[in-house]
Parts: sequence; structure tokens; C-alpha cells
Amino acid sequence: MAESLDAKDTPQSKIKHLLATYTHTIFKPVVPVKELFERVLNIGTTQHFAVVDGDWRPQLEAFAEIMGFEFYDIR
Repeated sequence: MAESLDAKDTPQSKIKHLLATYTHTIFKPVVPVKELFERVLNIGTTQHFAVVDGDWRPQLEAFAEIMGFEFYDIR
């Protein structure tokens, strides 16, 4: 749903890893922001999200199946 940004592409250009120990991050969605939030809101999710470095969708989908959770791939 989002692509990684190099540190040089962000206001925090002196920081090597944007996700480490921060409560906020910068990311670039692969779809327009309005479309991203429309997809998220259509699912009925809360305003709380987890952000991780890398693509973990296959593992999260498998975990959701094991736990009996609904899984939505909103790419």
C-alpha cells in the first residue's frame, strides 16, 4: 500500500531509519491519499495503524486466517 522513502527524500534527511522508536512516520501511498483513506474508512477501521518496514502482507494474511480475523488487502 505504500512504498519506502529514502531518508534523503524526507524532512528528516539526517535520520537513517524513520520508523525506529517514533510515533509518527512519513510514507508515500501507491494510490492517491484520498483513495487510500476511502478504502480504509469503507472497511470501518479505527484511526490506529501499525507501520512496519517491508511487505508483510502474506504473513499477516496467514496470521489472520489462523486467528480467525478478517484480512483486507487495500492495495
